[in-house]
Amino acid sequence: MPDIKIDKGVVRTPHIEPSIYSHLANDLEIGDSFVVKNRNERSKFWQSHSRHGLKLMSRKLPDGTFRIWCIGKPCGGDHA
Repeated sequence: MPDIKIDKGVVRTPHIEPSIYSHLANDLEIGDSFVVKNRNERSKFWQSHSRHGLKLMSRKLPDGTFRIWCIGKPCGGDHA
């Protein structure tokens, strides 16, 4: 049997507010784009939204920032 300790009486943490990326993703239409400061911010957005069907494309810009385009949306969201 695994050595796992059960903790009792631990208070749940409050609901975490959606990130700025959630609001941004809801407002994106196909063909829209935006710039993030670095690869880390690009990865955060990409990971949290591509798994939910948002189709994305990105390119690194000469200044080191990244431009992300919405190229497809799930559930008939294609209204370009």
